[in-house]
Amino acid sequence: MKQIIFALASLLCVSSIFSSCADAADTPAVTQSTDTEAVTETAEAVTTSHEDTVRSQIGQQDFGGYTFRVVSRDPGGDFYNFAGTDANEIYFEAETGDILNDAIFLRNRKTEELLNIKIEPVWVGTGRGHVLQTTESNILAGDDFADAIVHSLDFAMNSAAKGMLYNFYDIPTVQLDNPWWDQTIISNFTMFGDHLYALCGDIVFFDDYAVQAIIGNTRLMAQYDIEVPYQSVRDGTWTFDQFAEMAKLGFADLNGDGKIDRETDQIGYGNHEGAVMHFVYCFDQRLSTTQDDGTIVVNSGNEKIINAIDTVVNFLAECDGAIGGDNPTMFHNGQTMFFMEMIGGITALRDMEDDYCVLPMPKGDEAMEGYKAYVSNGWTTCYTVPTTAPEVARIGTVLETMSAISADTVTPALYDVMLQEKYVRDPKSQEMLTYIWASKSYDLAGDLDWASDLRNIYYDIAAKANNNFVSSIEKKIKMINKKLENFMNAFTE
Repeated sequence: MKQIIFALASLLCVSSIFSSCADAADTPAVTQSTDTEAVTETAEAVTTSHEDTVRSQIGQQDFGGYTFRVVSRDPGGDFYNFAGTDANEIYFEAETGDILNDAIFLRNRKTEELLNIKIEPVWVGTGRGHVLQTTESNILAGDDFADAIVHSLDFAMNSAAKGMLYNFYDIPTVQLDNPWWDQTIISNFTMFGDHLYALCGDIVFFDDYAVQAIIGNTRLMAQYDIEVPYQSVRDGTWTFDQFAEMAKLGFADLNGDGKIDRETDQIGYGNHEGAVMHFVYCFDQRLSTTQDDGTIVVNSGNEKIINAIDTVVNFLAECDGAIGGDNPTMFHNGQTMFFMEMIGGITALRDMEDDYCVLPMPKGDEAMEGYKAYVSNGWTTCYTVPTTAPEVARIGTVLETMSAISADTVTPALYDVMLQEKYVRDPKSQEMLTYIWASKSYDLAGDLDWASDLRNIYYDIAAKANNNFVSSIEKKIKMINKKLENFMNAFTE
């Protein structure tokens, strides 16, 4: 049982007692409070570390100095550059003084000592595509090239559909109910009840960078007498309607030409073509859902999602100039009041002159139990095991150990990095990270090849600010379902 205490008045995050805060289903629900200074949730006192727990589970293991090989994109490569030029989730040769890097180094040293192994990174290039190419070419050749692979989640599932990755349910030493594994990933990406090919959890941190959030320019908010809605978030009353009313106040024709010009004027809300798709999750809807029997079904037009799209489209129609690819630059320059971005994107704001707040995506309906947010499968990193790997029982033991020890080291360091590196600039926004990381809504339609036509429907709606969802889905649903059927059949053949 975890104990998480946010002591906001003292600007301290008691990270030594965090356990898998990175995992949505494993993050405790934050108690709604009327206290404007702090949120405190207290559970049983922690009496053992996760390292102690995994030691008791695996017993005495000695792998005789085995080299455990992990394939990954290069340090600082594709998406990792948001975290730093040497950022990665696998390996550092020595302590560097960087909080997160040193946590990974310590995690590895403890794992190596416990199991008598040597963790060895296999860098294959700067891009996610390099990982995919290396993985698939070696597996097709039948080569024993790696024990594990750090993929992006979308590429991992595409490789899994080709029969190239081990099913974690078939690895006897992996205990999927352990708290250091992300239970939201397990529930949403387990197919047919016992097929799972990718794992996230404390062993990685970029899954936490992949969650959609709202970043607000507090200077502009103050200019329009808008109070940062921290208390609304705590009370569970932070809604889309509240957000929309705030955002609409921020549009200003600064050059006086009668229209909103993104180069010279000011906008209240900025996003790109994914705007409608991202907001759908706030209404507790998904592009696809995993059924109780483990099959996937496309959301082809229930009343709730149509109403949600209507609400978002009406908002976009009132937000002239909101959609564009240069939103990060505009927000950084102080031209945008609210900006939607993956939480990892805030690392690019370190030198931003204006102060900003970080907020979870709002609820579509106040009656919803909690906040929900889109998670990018392209940003999310995960561990997979190639079918050519030897002794998968040993691999499972290593992964269990690494993830458990990461819960004691890497995850607490992530909170420290967010605060101390000034990515999150104030303790109340630090508190908001708990709500953000608890809001993850994974979807097998996100970024995977089979659902590209489905996502294009949402992109088109955002571009035109016109809800043509029903007519568009009617035209494309047969083709979408056929691609989905082929994807699912790949796991049963």
